[in-house]
Amino acid sequence: MKQYLIGMYQPAGEGRPDPEFLAGYVKREFPGAKVCHFGQNDDFGRDSLAGVEQVLGPVAAKQTYTTTNQQVGPAIGTLRAAGCQVVISATIPGFTALAMGQAAGQGFKAQWVVSNVGADYTTLSAQLGDKKVILEGMIADNYLPNVADTANPWIQEFTKIHQRYNAGNPVDGNAIYGYSMAYTFVQAMLAAGPDPTRGKLVEAVRKGGFRGPGLTPFRYAEGVHAGYSGVRLTKVSNGVQAYFGPAYTTDDGDGAVTEFAEPPTDPPADAVPTP
Repeated sequence: MKQYLIGMYQPAGEGRPDPEFLAGYVKREFPGAKVCHFGQNDDFGRDSLAGVEQVLGPVAAKQTYTTTNQQVGPAIGTLRAAGCQVVISATIPGFTALAMGQAAGQGFKAQWVVSNVGADYTTLSAQLGDKKVILEGMIADNYLPNVADTANPWIQEFTKIHQRYNAGNPVDGNAIYGYSMAYTFVQAMLAAGPDPTRGKLVEAVRKGGFRGPGLTPFRYAEGVHAGYSGVRLTKVSNGVQAYFGPAYTTDDGDGAVTEFAEPPTDPPADAVPTP
């Protein structure tokens, strides 16, 4: 089903909203800056670069990495030599940490703007340890409740579940993603009826109508295999990753990026979907 039921709003290969949001922020906030791209050498990274260049035009420099090679120093050195002032990064967490660590070690001071895939502060700070200060100022995007927002009712409910079944691991963005994915999947199963088949499940997803912890609506429909329709931007300040500004939505193509002002839904009791 090409990732129909996952919690992410935008799987690789199904369009480019994530980098378009990030590139749009860079275009507004860093006019005239030398913008570069660092990305994974697969559809994730290639889609990111395409989305960035759709908004900004050709980047000043671009480098890639493969997940089987942790030696990212030469790539980061190339971006430094190119005089990059902003680096938009399509990286998984381990390589976000490696890239930003290498940049700090080389004295390469750029604004890092990172895809939500590799920007969870709890995960990155654990990987970087006492070097986590290099995450200060990192801009990213997300589409789910912020794990640091303990007043959020979804975070409160998911934390209860986590403490009951997974207390040996931290409550981080990965955990919130997993619980959100499970919540969406249960809605789909309920919509498929008491005797579900693959066909019924696909049809239920295509009909849509699901609500969940996401900051923006779902986009599930015939021919659309994406989930959440947008994101909100985050920034790390004083060791806290927090949202700022409004949420935005768009489509998979060239549609406009628009502000989304509706408040998120509240969870049902115990964060268990009902028919």
